Amino acid sequence: MMKDLFTNFSILISLMFLSSQLFHWKPVEKLSSLHKKIIAGVMAGVLGNVLMQNTIQIQEGVFVDMRIIPIAIIALHGGIVSGFIGCFLISLGRLALFDMNSAAVIAVIHIFLLMLIGTRLAKLRAHDWLKFFYLMLTWAVTGFISLSLATQNVPKVLSFFGPYVAAVAGSAFMSYYLVRFLYQSHMAIERFREHATRDFLTGLNNVRMFDDMFNSSINWAERRGEKLSLLLLDIDYFKKINDNFGHITGDEVLHQLGHLLPGVARPFDTISRNGGEEFTVLLPDCPHVQAIEVGERIRKAVENHIFKIELTGEQIHVTVSVGVSTYKDTVFQPEMVYKEADEALYLAKKSGRNRVCSLRYHGLSPNTI
Repeated sequence: MMKDLFTNFSILISLMFLSSQLFHWKPVEKLSSLHKKIIAGVMAGVLGNVLMQNTIQIQEGVFVDMRIIPIAIIALHGGIVSGFIGCFLISLGRLALFDMNSAAVIAVIHIFLLMLIGTRLAKLRAHDWLKFFYLMLTWAVTGFISLSLATQNVPKVLSFFGPYVAAVAGSAFMSYYLVRFLYQSHMAIERFREHATRDFLTGLNNVRMFDDMFNSSINWAERRGEKLSLLLLDIDYFKKINDNFGHITGDEVLHQLGHLLPGVARPFDTISRNGGEEFTVLLPDCPHVQAIEVGERIRKAVENHIFKIELTGEQIHVTVSVGVSTYKDTVFQPEMVYKEADEALYLAKKSGRNRVCSLRYHGLSPNTI
């Protein structure tokens, strides 16, 4: 029995790990795409059939398998679509491997019933481990009933049911632990990846992501023969905001500005916080004049926005200065794009702030565009 148990557990772990590789460490969830749910259901069905062909001998003449484990896991996490596909494939395998008799029908009904119960349990507001425990408890009760009906021999079922439940439940909980571990590992990797590319305060791209996007945008503009514009934004008198209202208020202004900018820029523009009160907007396929118009639209939106500070109840008016440069229009070397935008931003600050400036036009007043 121990040899068969070890073989089945090894198969479970190996195929589950391979499944995680196929999904690139992103486990199937209720909100996953239909395509992903179908693949997950097929894989659960294949795993169930493999386990069904590697039975475990509990006692003389009594063989069981672990086909229920992939169905229990996929029902809780993949929902009705994945669960139904997995059950359907396992049922086909059951009928193909064994004779079509009352025991086979009972086995098919049992696995579909457990799948439906699992999808219902998945909706409970409870810890995943508790839901899995409830499902395995349900499996034990319904399994005893179905085996008793199939064999018509309750004493015989009682003689092997204890070891059977221990073997399958033990493997099930260890398998579920692996699933949880893979999921949590994926989430941790995603958080690290997000922290590496996202600004925690505004939710925008950070300076590292800006550098990557800038280089790829330059390459794209080169290949397509398009113009790439850059807006460099700086909050006017931001130090006074921190000095007069405190750094918490300053952080709240940055946070709100981070949510305001995406709604004003074009949908396909790349917005980043490059540090402090400095923000950038990359505008692909955008000539210089159009970039100035986008910059002016942003400037007006910030000027008209009331920054409400919930913690103190204060309302703050903020303005920004904007510098503009355009690759293949005002500059022709990639390393000069940011430098020219920075010089234009300095001109905007020197000219009185709250304005969009371009070195080509020597500064534009707020009312020029």
